[in-house]
Amino acid sequence: MVKIWEVDLSKDELYADAWVIDKKIWFEWIQCVLHDKSQAHQLKELSVRIEADIFVGDYFEANSIPVVSERVKNVLLAEVPEYVEFFPVQVFHHGKERTKDSFFIMYIKEKTDCFDWEKSVYRASILNNGEKSMRSIHKLVLLEDRIEHKKIVRVAEVGFNIIAVREDLCQIILNSGAKSIEFKEPHQTLW
Repeated sequence: MVKIWEVDLSKDELYADAWVIDKKIWFEWIQCVLHDKSQAHQLKELSVRIEADIFVGDYFEANSIPVVSERVKNVLLAEVPEYVEFFPVQVFHHGKERTKDSFFIMYIKEKTDCFDWEKSVYRASILNNGEKSMRSIHKLVLLEDRIEHKKIVRVAEVGFNIIAVREDLCQIILNSGAKSIEFKEPHQTLW
């Protein structure tokens, strides 16, 4: 059984809007994170600013790019090093760089075609080349037989950064004390 990795929006101090500072660098990173079109090691460091009075979370998204704290990075490297890569992020909160906690772009290397086109409820457009372009997902259903032996994957064919995590890894992450992370049933998510 898998769950979907999301930001926990239930506590104000754990949630923060984060915005990239340089849109050109962001565009290069989003091409890498969502579409595997860039080599991450060749990209410039991403800088983000956090919009929150207090922020103590271990996970946030900067314009759809997943960012984790060093705590979460260490858990994932201990549990699933073959599935993940991390790249430093410069984080500014109230105009000052946060040096207390290190943050990293979380890049999930395992991208799997596991979207159930028949059971999911979604809106898509057909592009000129005949391919589907996902506009929104109202009910997410995954083909679990394609991912049951993988601990963490990105859902490949939808164009959103949907991260599916096996339940045992969800528990390990939550037991580490990580904050601002929520794991939901796939059908409970909207994109």
